[in-house]
Amino acid sequence: MRRILLEKERLQKLWKQHKIKDLLKLVAIGNNTPHQVALGAAIGLFVSIIPTFLVGMLIALYVAWERKLNMLSTFLATMIVNPFTFPFVYFMDYAIGDYIISHNIPLSLPTSQPLSIVASRVYLGGAVFAITASIVMYVVVYYVAGYYQKKNLNEKIKEMNPFKKGNLIKHK
Repeated sequence: MRRILLEKERLQKLWKQHKIKDLLKLVAIGNNTPHQVALGAAIGLFVSIIPTFLVGMLIALYVAWERKLNMLSTFLATMIVNPFTFPFVYFMDYAIGDYIISHNIPLSLPTSQPLSIVASRVYLGGAVFAITASIVMYVVVYYVAGYYQKKNLNEKIKEMNPFKKGNLIKHK
């Protein structure tokens, strides 16, 4: 719980400064390993691509909390599918599912099909799309988080340079 509050305080501070790049760096160089950051983001994206609507974010955050993953990366990944992007994502879910089942690419929304047929295609396509996008998300975030963590570590080592004037340890 303390970890969540610390991340929340850091997020609020960065949000007030409106620096998205710093927010993404915070996710990458937090107290988590690159695997924890990347897996949190992948789970967040996976759950949000499958049509779970608002429950998806709660599911993703619970899984991240339970597995001790980076909650902030999970939250940000669930926000990729938002009120502006969900029509495109869910249409892509339907298009992939329809292509798998009937081998044709739909160019418009289905208006005359029963809801059960549309839902089966949306969830099938959503599962395929979510798995693919989550794997790509994991790989990208893993390497970006690893890069920023390594860069942050190198900066800390430079700051602790023992040969810098004033940092020399004097022996008696």
